[in-house]
Parts: sequence; C-alpha cells; structure tokens
Amino acid sequence: MDMEAFKRSILEAEDSKKVEACASVDEKINVLSNTISNVLEAHSPQKVKSIVIRPNCKWYTDGLRKAKQERRKAERRWEKSRLEIDRQLYVTIKNKVNDMIKSSKRKYFKDKLFEAKGNCKELHKLMTSLLKPKCLAQNQLPTHETTGNMCENFNKFFTEKIIKIREELNDDIEREMKVTATGHRPGSIMTEFTPASIEEIEKVLKEMPNKTCALDTIPAWIYKQCFKELAPSMRDIVNTSLSTGDFPDSLKLAYVTPIIKKTLP
Repeated sequence: MDMEAFKRSILEAEDSKKVEACASVDEKINVLSNTISNVLEAHSPQKVKSIVIRPNCKWYTDGLRKAKQERRKAERRWEKSRLEIDRQLYVTIKNKVNDMIKSSKRKYFKDKLFEAKGNCKELHKLMTSLLKPKCLAQNQLPTHETTGNMCENFNKFFTEKIIKIREELNDDIEREMKVTATGHRPGSIMTEFTPASIEEIEKVLKEMPNKTCALDTIPAWIYKQCFKELAPSMRDIVNTSLSTGDFPDSLKLAYVTPIIKKTLP
C-alpha cells in the first residue's frame, strides 16, 4: 500500500469539524472509524485467501521444502503431458523426497535422543510425544460433551472472574472513600483534567507498542504514521472523554483467547 497516497486520502476524507459536531464520544469514534475504514477499503480492499495450516515440524528443512516444490512441478508436468518419461521423472523425484523426509526425521530424533541422554524427564517427554501424540492433544482440553458446551464454560469462567474483580475493586473504593471522609489522608482533590495537547497525545502514541487487535479499525503502526492527519480529531475525542468522564463503549470490547496449559500423562 502506498502510504503517502493513503495519508492524502485520509487528509481529504477526514473532517475534524464533523467529529467536533458530534455530541457524545461514541458518535465521534464512529465517525472517525467509518472514515478510516472507507479510505482503507479503497487503498487496500480485503481479499479472501485459503491457507492450509500445517503443523510446524522442526525436522522440516529448507532443502525438503525445495525438493517438494520440484516434486509438485514434475507432477504437474506429467499431468499436463501424460508422457511416460515425465511420469518416470515424477516417480523418481517423489521417491527421492520420501527418502529425504525419512532421513531428516531419523536424524532429528536421533539428535534429540542423544541430547536427552541422562535426563529421564526430557527422555520421557520425547518418547511420549513420539508414541502418544493423539493422547497429548486430547488431554490439552478439559472434558466436555460438545464444543459449544466447552465454549460456554470458558465464557462463564471469565465472566464470573471479571465480576469478582469488580466486586473487590468496589470494596477497595469504598474503603478509600471512608479514609478520605474521616480526614486521615488529607490532600487536594482533583475535580477536572487539563485538556490534552496534540504533542502529549503524540508522545503517548509513540511510546505504545505496535500491538493490534482484530477489533481495531487499522493497525497501530498505521495510526502512528498517519497521526499528523488524524491529530485534530483524536485530540477532540480524548478531551471530550476527559471532560465528560465517558469512555467509548466500542473501546471496551476485547478478544479473549484462553491458552490451555500443556499437560503430560
């Protein structure tokens, strides 16, 4: 994607006055997000691509990858010509690739066994992964009747966990308010925030990592590169949120990906 052309399109399409005219923070976020989405779709439209997910095998080398590519070329050549010489060439390359795979596997696991020599724990893990791979894969997930039932249990667990954290936070806030009311912790009370400047927002944005969620309109690194074009609207959104005490509902959403702990029998 041409970033300079993208920036020009953002500058042409983005109107800070439209954002400022919105009453609530959520409306401002929606206007800005829609503008950015339309420009992004024009410069980088979504494409559907099928990807075959294969396991990451450590014994799979670059040499094997090239050999498999040559095998596939020979197969296509034979399917197209149907000549006996092309078929023989394909069979020869196919047998060569099979031998290379066996040899690579044998060497990899032989080296792993040699490295685990004298270490019973590592040796047991290696042998278990070789002899019972399906058993290991099944033990990584909790017992469940259906996939939907398991997802509901995950959702219930994390929902109850968040509710519990909120209840604990409310108790802490109530205790803090009691301490302040009794005068045991005197101090000045902050009643409002100082409006943020473009320079302050830019500094915070630059210090943030380039992590991106699937819910984001555009990746974080594009936000950073296009900050100059988006600065007026972003400043208005931040200051409106600080002055009203409202946080956009769309920014309260998140994807939670549970990571199952590995278990060994």
